Amino acid sequence: MKKILLPVAAAFASFTVQAQNAQFLPGHLAVLRAGDGLVDLRLKQAPIFVDQFDPNGLNASPSFTVPVPTNGPDSFFFNSHAATEGVLSRSADRRLLAFAGYGGVNLLEKPGTPSLLEIQRGICTVDAAGSIHTFLYHLEDLTEKMNPRGAVTDGTGNFWGCGNAGATFYFNPAGKEKVDFDSVPNARAMKILNNVLYATLNGPDATAMDKLA
Repeated sequence: MKKILLPVAAAFASFTVQAQNAQFLPGHLAVLRAGDGLVDLRLKQAPIFVDQFDPNGLNASPSFTVPVPTNGPDSFFFNSHAATEGVLSRSADRRLLAFAGYGGVNLLEKPGTPSLLEIQRGICTVDAAGSIHTFLYHLEDLTEKMNPRGAVTDGTGNFWGCGNAGATFYFNPAGKEKVDFDSVPNARAMKILNNVLYATLNGPDATAMDKLA
């Protein structure tokens, strides 16, 4: 069987590394990947990984790979068939990578389009040593599909997510409820630059919301 690996997210420069035994290296690229060549991506759920590459070298394969659990209590995945999901970001303090997705169930436990299913949404972070932490939240309403597209964090426990149908929000796992951005319900990407939060809107979506794009 021919093995096909599909990169599905933009690459970002890796962390600021201080630990001597850190696995991710300064100046390298971290890429969020869906697929292992075994699970059909048309099933809309697939194993996911964070791969490291040297931008100045010839990369036959990643120099370091972090597999994200897709079963068990820390299971996490995203719709590998959706062009809008799988946005990878780096935290404002440069310590973490973050992305959004679905969790709380095993991979393919609930077949179908994830954005239409009653599966918990959440945020996954990966640090320089490859340690993974997932933060899940419950949906208040699922009357229409809800895509978790991406997430950013300041690195101190505050998260901002982007998506549609209530997926643009602020969240702090330390007991604070998710706060939706009602005026911007449909965002494509988020990033923190110089301690300022920016959201990217699709042109037609922004026009429909009477916002600048």
